[in-house]
Amino acid sequence: MKDIDATVGQKNECGLCRESVPKLVKSHVIPKSIMMLGRPKDTSEPMVLIPSNAKKRVLRSQAGIYSSIVCSACEASFQAGDDALLALCRTWEQGQPYGPANEPVLCKVYPEISSSTLHRGLLTTLFRAHLSPHPMFENVDLGAEHEASVRKLLLSDQPTEASSYRAVMRTAPGLAAGTIMSPMRERWDGVNVYRFYFPHISTFIKVDKKPFDGAWQAGALGALSCAHAMVEERLHDREIARIKRAMIGREPEVERFGGRDAGASTN
Repeated sequence: MKDIDATVGQKNECGLCRESVPKLVKSHVIPKSIMMLGRPKDTSEPMVLIPSNAKKRVLRSQAGIYSSIVCSACEASFQAGDDALLALCRTWEQGQPYGPANEPVLCKVYPEISSSTLHRGLLTTLFRAHLSPHPMFENVDLGAEHEASVRKLLLSDQPTEASSYRAVMRTAPGLAAGTIMSPMRERWDGVNVYRFYFPHISTFIKVDKKPFDGAWQAGALGALSCAHAMVEERLHDREIARIKRAMIGREPEVERFGGRDAGASTN
């Protein structure tokens, strides 16, 4: 069970500002606009969502994933960061190549997207996933200490990208990279991160007192003056294995989502 303060959501208490309000609004953890980017081109079929736990049933969504966890004012404060994330997801192939001459592209830069705004959007996504009771986010549990720290950071006007919650974004081509799966807690080079899957963009958000090192430190948002994403030619073998484990045997579940079965809708 998630380690969330028991008062959150009770008596209409906002999960972020902790104020009691007449009504909590439906907060989008992953917006519809981003969900739709993961669908096959030229189709109106619902977006298929793959829980990382193979025992959980496949879900679909026409309108994103929402949870009633914050007040309207806090929800409105998420908009700029969400817009920055959407802009990157829409233009992930169009970034300007960056790196040493005559060497493979190290990363792609997006001069029109603020690194600071994007990072705040990623951190609010992590926080909303932590608060959400939706089964897609059952693995996201910040714990009391990190929950309090992230809340304080999001309620302040300070830039979040210089905090200990550094984030690395990475682009990857291919069908598997377009899959939206449940976020997972992982350990890379001895550091705990939460990985979020967006269409062709994976985001690693550090939730650990240990600092990023080496390539992780160099690749974190804030290292350049604008938003950037590291470039991978293919997914790592361990990532492909994880996707396979989540997908194997689920073809019948995915096939039934041809607009006929609404029983597993996430709306």
